[in-house]
Amino acid sequence: MDYGEILKQPDYMDGLTGIISDKYSEYKITYELSFTDTDGNEFKGADFKVPAATAGTFEIKIRNDGRTMGEGEYLSIYIYNGSLAHEMQKNKPEGKDYISLENTGSAQLELLEKVPGFSKICRIYIKSGKFKRGNVITIRIGDRQYGGKGSNTYWTAGKSYLFLEAGYPGNIYPVEGAPFEFEVTARSDGRFIRILGPTIAKSGEPQRIHIGIYDNCGNLMEMFRDTIVIEGRELEISGGIGILDGVVFKKTGVYRLEAGFKDAVEKYLSNPITVEERPEDYIFWGDLHAHGWGDSTMHLMHVSNEKTSPLARHEQARDIGRLDFSAPGPMSFPESDRQRIWDDYRDACKKTNKPGQYVPFLSYEAHPVPEGDRNIFFKIINEDLPPDFRLPMEELEKTYGFRNDVFLEVHIGGRIPRWCDYLPARERMIEAVSAFGNAEWLLQEALDRGFRPAVCGSSDLHYGLMGGPRTIEESRGRFFRYLNKRDSAYGTGPVTAVKAGELTRDAIWDAFEKRHTYATTDRRIYLDFKVNGSGFGD
Repeated sequence: MDYGEILKQPDYMDGLTGIISDKYSEYKITYELSFTDTDGNEFKGADFKVPAATAGTFEIKIRNDGRTMGEGEYLSIYIYNGSLAHEMQKNKPEGKDYISLENTGSAQLELLEKVPGFSKICRIYIKSGKFKRGNVITIRIGDRQYGGKGSNTYWTAGKSYLFLEAGYPGNIYPVEGAPFEFEVTARSDGRFIRILGPTIAKSGEPQRIHIGIYDNCGNLMEMFRDTIVIEGRELEISGGIGILDGVVFKKTGVYRLEAGFKDAVEKYLSNPITVEERPEDYIFWGDLHAHGWGDSTMHLMHVSNEKTSPLARHEQARDIGRLDFSAPGPMSFPESDRQRIWDDYRDACKKTNKPGQYVPFLSYEAHPVPEGDRNIFFKIINEDLPPDFRLPMEELEKTYGFRNDVFLEVHIGGRIPRWCDYLPARERMIEAVSAFGNAEWLLQEALDRGFRPAVCGSSDLHYGLMGGPRTIEESRGRFFRYLNKRDSAYGTGPVTAVKAGELTRDAIWDAFEKRHTYATTDRRIYLDFKVNGSGFGD
């Protein structure tokens, strides 16, 4: 991607330096990134590609080819659409993500790795002396020279962009020249097949079966070509995904399709497919809280590309996840270009809206402080541009809280709801499971306060694949700082099930209203029951 194009992205550097700038700094500084894994393999250069979740050390070399920098000046490194470490630290050389600094010159430097934001910036402050022409500063993230554990490359595949800025506080600008672009790719040492079909199908009616090939981080293996055998039939898969159209189940019953790699022993089963002669209702699957381009706080989706664009998100949900509906949206609306971002999401909904196959919804995430985050999704595609995402909860409730064509979905990703501070008149949907873990307690508290919400499960996706298989991400969960894997929660996975008579916008929305929903952490489980003639949600 062209550097100038990234400078045009909304709120470039906003939240990092406090400015929005399309200027370049006067400094002539070059920088490059390399990665060495624990086996000694080095990844570097213009075509930098490294497998996901690989342990090793990142090395960033910064060379001054211009004027001398002196006391009080800064150099900052930051990243968009990715991460160089889970949580950089400089106090435990034997620990994970240890960051170190070397300098060939005489300048006294201080490394400030704790800079606000999720873009994993490390900032170098010149305390005294000079950073002169020809001097080189070397940053190592996951330095293993002192017995450290190293760092991991990001768990999810995609392109990331490394930037350098220089200057004084309040007057700091990006260094001229293209950003260092590198790509995290799917792993090749481990693969599995996921087979997804409808949960309920009508006998004799053509169905779509989606087959995906993934690495053990949940990345689609787009660079590989494989032959799989599904129900005795050989099928070539390239790009990691295959869709079988026109599959007909002639007899009623419960089916689980079986597939495996050619000449391999391991077999993989589809979700249960219940075939009925005349289904009264169907189970449809979706994700009502996920994100794409339009992020001014975490910077994991700050650059719109082939993975994070609104259209890409809906296509992932439809084709990779075999979701029947979804609502990807911006997470923290940037101050600039808000209308352009919203228009992109509206256009993506219009392009992918196909009743009977896929129903897209508009959404965005609001952050009223301190009353707790709400993900907001709309029934209509032509909804006007929402207000500022920091609108206080009282104002947000006045704007959307009493509209029946809008849902304010309560979740626990950032700020949990603080009903003791402000109690809305109604809370109509609770996210009982998400990328941040299971939250039955949240549903119980809502019920105790007299709310009768629908239940949903959502990925709260930030940079994985819409509809991707469940994966563990160490930066999620209630206790993520202690790397308790059982509670690190998910990067992708949780989904919402809806019981409805047909796959149309009105029928799906009606199911939300009637609370005919349930949630799972990932598996397409078929659930139905009645008590005294009433089903779930009634």
